[in-house]
Amino acid sequence: MVRQEQNVDDVQSPFDGHSDTVKPEWIDFNGHFNAGFYVVCFDDAIESWMDFIGLGRPHREVHAVTTFSAQNHVTYLREVKRAPT
Repeated sequence: MVRQEQNVDDVQSPFDGHSDTVKPEWIDFNGHFNAGFYVVCFDDAIESWMDFIGLGRPHREVHAVTTFSAQNHVTYLREVKRAPT
């Protein structure tokens, strides 16, 4: 695998290479986005970031390496509610 050099000036800021839709099963009985699924969403977004910077699954498989999140810090700034249907 040939590594492509990336100039820091070329990196999107903020990174917008990932989007997702809140799934119905992620909504709690109050109609809010369940707190536990914030980490799921961030994990998916991190995987998109890793792909973008060349450290995604193909890189990890070729080099027999992996990543692991030892800590997560989530700050809830406001409610996220289910969109009206």
